[in-house]
Amino acid sequence: MPIEGVILEHSGIAHRDPRGALSGIFNSDLGDFCVRHIDVKDDVPEDAWLGGHYHPYRELHYVISGEATFELEDKGSKERETYCLNPRCRLLIPAFVAHRARVRAGTILLSCAESVYSSAELNDHKYEF
Repeated sequence: MPIEGVILEHSGIAHRDPRGALSGIFNSDLGDFCVRHIDVKDDVPEDAWLGGHYHPYRELHYVISGEATFELEDKGSKERETYCLNPRCRLLIPAFVAHRARVRAGTILLSCAESVYSSAELNDHKYEF
């Protein structure tokens, strides 16, 4: 049974013309998900593990280029799932679902959160996979 609330989608290209392609990352299409913080992980020099924590709020991750493999674990049921994200894929992670991501070198990953990010000490609750 999948972890409740996880959404994996390939957003595709919304519009293309001679100037380029437009991809919709988020357009108020995820219910009451409200973005309060956005960051970009780039300049990843070699394959790396990111995360290994959970938050009391939801996060949305979107691969702009490259590849990221997310491992999620429901803290209550201990159910685990793995999701591979390629360009134009997005993954919504529910609150209190532990996650980590294996990010390939050169990947550009956009991350949005429902909460303001202050610091790893305040926002990231460590979790052992």
